[in-house]
Amino acid sequence: MALLVTVVFFVVAIVLGFRLSRSPRPYPKLVLIPHILLFFAITYGIGECLTRMQAATDTSLARVALLVALGALWASLVSGIVMLCLKQKNRGWIMAHKLTMIAAALSFVAAGIFLALKKVRRRRSKQLIV
Repeated sequence: MALLVTVVFFVVAIVLGFRLSRSPRPYPKLVLIPHILLFFAITYGIGECLTRMQAATDTSLARVALLVALGALWASLVSGIVMLCLKQKNRGWIMAHKLTMIAAALSFVAAGIFLALKKVRRRRSKQLIV
């Protein structure tokens, strides 16, 4: 459930990011501030997912995918801060920001798939035992 909520926050951050990309500088604060705050909500959500996996002593591919997503989000934060500090829009930093978000999105999808496959395997093993 924590992964689903985190993904919803991620989608909202992407929508706000598209809105920011079409805005002139200086960026509107009513869009920029929630976009930045969602980063912290997403990071917390990933941490919550990882904590729950650790409590279940899970060392699966889903955990690795979430760690990759976390790294991509931190890289996205750095590129976002650099873009804020620059006086003009820079295509290179915009592309870096987009690529880190794509990497995070793909990692979220992979984590969801790995978790779903793990549930299916558990159900099948329970059916074989009974």
